[in-house]
Amino acid sequence: MNGRTLSPTIVKRLSDDSAQEILIYSDGKLYLTERGERKKFLGKITKRGAVVRWDKKENLKDVFQKTNAWSLPYELFKILPDHTIISFVDGIHRYTITKDKINEYMKFHDVFLWFKTSGVERKIYIPLSEWEYTQDGNENP
Repeated sequence: MNGRTLSPTIVKRLSDDSAQEILIYSDGKLYLTERGERKKFLGKITKRGAVVRWDKKENLKDVFQKTNAWSLPYELFKILPDHTIISFVDGIHRYTITKDKINEYMKFHDVFLWFKTSGVERKIYIPLSEWEYTQDGNENP
């Protein structure tokens, strides 16, 4: 070896009909990017045994106020395995929900919001009341 460390590589690209992509890297890190623009960090995917987790640091000010809900990129949500644990940490609380619970919620509720003038990715919105939360939000996700 020549002493260089290998940089993580892109293992999957997700895109819809917008100009944005979700990039999944070999180290589990997730990014949203407008093609050719700066990347926005979406968290990290980890797998321990059969358990898949998506962890993300969030800011409570980013809760969509009209529905009191966290948003999730739909293109990413679609490819998460069933039973995935989704965990958002805001510095005060840790909010946790499973993909299974979201799928069940989606059977009876409209979770999509459409913004005509927005150029952002397609998102689903899950109310905070559906998430379990604890006071360990200062821990790393």
